[in-house]
Amino acid sequence: MNKITIFLLMVSMLGIMSCYKTPTFPKEPHIEFEAYTVSQPYTITDTGNLRIRFTDGDGDLGMLNNADSSTRSKIYITNIKYNLASVPRNIPIIPKKGTTDAISGTIDIKLAGSGGVGLLDESACLLIQKPIDTLTFSIYIQDRAGNKSNVIITPPLLVKCP
Repeated sequence: MNKITIFLLMVSMLGIMSCYKTPTFPKEPHIEFEAYTVSQPYTITDTGNLRIRFTDGDGDLGMLNNADSSTRSKIYITNIKYNLASVPRNIPIIPKKGTTDAISGTIDIKLAGSGGVGLLDESACLLIQKPIDTLTFSIYIQDRAGNKSNVIITPPLLVKCP
């Protein structure tokens, strides 16, 4: 090959490689509210999720493996209206993609469930004094190193008891 062809090939390769940017995020987790996956008003015993987006620059978010129950990587949720904190939930295993430690994705939090599985259960109906109530939640997460994310406040969720 001549020098011009080699030069053009090298410039083309550099152009292609510069198109892909490895994601970089701060080492502290960051979260954003994405959506409720329910119709409103939400009947407390129905299925549905509250979905948040996350980023974490050093990838130490989530459990290390299925036996990792001692992890500090948790989701903390408080029902603002009634000032009730739910039991902190472990963040599941989050696989890394590619060669970078930075991770991003979504986490679904079940709205219904008994035994602390869901965010709301039939015992919530003891608090609700009207046919339809409006609830908001404050949420933050913590990674395995103990770094806390920002705190988000969800939009109002209209709920009713069965």
